[in-house]
Amino acid sequence: EIFGVDGPEGKGRVAEELLQSLHSSCDGDGQAQDYLMDVVKQFPTCAAAADFDFVSDRPVKLWHFGQHSTAELSALESSPKALSKLLASLGNHDFRRVFCTGVDLRRGSV
Repeated sequence: EIFGVDGPEGKGRVAEELLQSLHSSCDGDGQAQDYLMDVVKQFPTCAAAADFDFVSDRPVKLWHFGQHSTAELSALESSPKALSKLLASLGNHDFRRVFCTGVDLRRGSV
């Protein structure tokens, strides 16, 4: 389910608030969550989504929808180092634009 689509006027405020609220309720070391929060702070948010584990009623994946590039993502201090190493390959296949960034909270992966 996608939450907080509030158009260009709202600049994704509801979506950002949703991600920030869910971020504070997450377990784990926080590296993946911190990366997603950096994405939220740095790039305009169009929408957000969350996948939940219905047994524990906890979020397991968080998603940010916006428009930015792989180069912009890799420039974030919290960005996974593997992304920087893949930039040339991604560019060779014309994979430069990013519309959705997600993190798996259980695995701590991006």
